[in-house]
Amino acid sequence: MRAEGGKPHKVVIDYFQAGGEAAIGLYYKELEKDGKTSVCLPAGRWLDVFDGKVYVGGKTIRKKYGLREMPLFVRLGSLIPLAYEARNIKEQRWDRLVFDFYPDEKGTDEGYLYEDDGETTAYKYGQFRKSGYGAHFDQEENAYVITISAAEGTFEGERAFTAREIAFKFHELKGIGKVKKVTVNGEEIVFVRTPKMPAVFPLGTCVAAPDSDTVSVMLREEIAQTYEIKLYM
Repeated sequence: MRAEGGKPHKVVIDYFQAGGEAAIGLYYKELEKDGKTSVCLPAGRWLDVFDGKVYVGGKTIRKKYGLREMPLFVRLGSLIPLAYEARNIKEQRWDRLVFDFYPDEKGTDEGYLYEDDGETTAYKYGQFRKSGYGAHFDQEENAYVITISAAEGTFEGERAFTAREIAFKFHELKGIGKVKKVTVNGEEIVFVRTPKMPAVFPLGTCVAAPDSDTVSVMLREEIAQTYEIKLYM
């Protein structure tokens, strides 16, 4: 049903919850005359994470979006750490993460994970740790390289685990090619290729993505060690 613009409309929502958890949402979108949305993209190469189309930044683009879509772009070369869904921060498990990688031969990324006990002010007195990460393309080896550095610093509490499970999700974007081999610290490991799934919401912790096929690998990371993951093209 398409509502007529410029007039008030009565909306009735019937909602029943017998138990457990549930959510309900009411969505709307303001359209311009041609039904398109204006998006200003900074300099760089940007991926629309819903359809996989790449745009050169430094300009404004106009694009139509469906009700389940929005103007959401990722700079190519980005390596994005994601946490699994939880009801609140207290229940969040920080020993399980996903690194979502959007490769680009000229794009690089670096950052760090910050951790403390999450409850006290001990971080003010140096009780925290940082784990660096980065990604780039190695021309000589024709491989994308992801580095997870050994953690620096310490703190106390139940969140001070010594190892975590990490899933790496590599997007096989148009023009990138297919991954042929994956190694961790020089040793070849098994990877899983998942076909593109347009119905999946982007930036999620599942192995699939709406923009492209993906390659995923699992790693149990010892916090005190450094890991180098190479994806050979």
